[in-house]
Amino acid sequence: ITSPPAGAAHSFTLPPSAPSAPPPPPPGPSATRQQIDAMYRQYNPAKLIEVDGLVGRFGEEQLLAMIKDKYLAPPAPAKPQVSMRAAGAAVMAAGAVQQVGGPGAGAPTMMAAGAVQ
Repeated sequence: ITSPPAGAAHSFTLPPSAPSAPPPPPPGPSATRQQIDAMYRQYNPAKLIEVDGLVGRFGEEQLLAMIKDKYLAPPAPAKPQVSMRAAGAAVMAAGAVQQVGGPGAGAPTMMAAGAVQ
């Protein structure tokens, strides 16, 4: 290694730098957040203003699961409707009650079998 002559100035040159790339754009909403927004737009648009707070409270994944349960859950099967007359007839047929009174005694009264009048 040789030293520069006495009194000579030291010079350093930096290698040419590559042109700097522009910074990446800020990340957009996640795919989960996009699903949340889309579902609220479709099923409950008034709730869109609350999404940031809900995401902060529950997190995106849990909130999306809750929304799917609420809006996409299959409807519960309808319960068969039974009229009071049909229900009474079924009870009578089972022998659980006996009819009190006879023809012309007014409206029939249902009474448990073995009950005292």
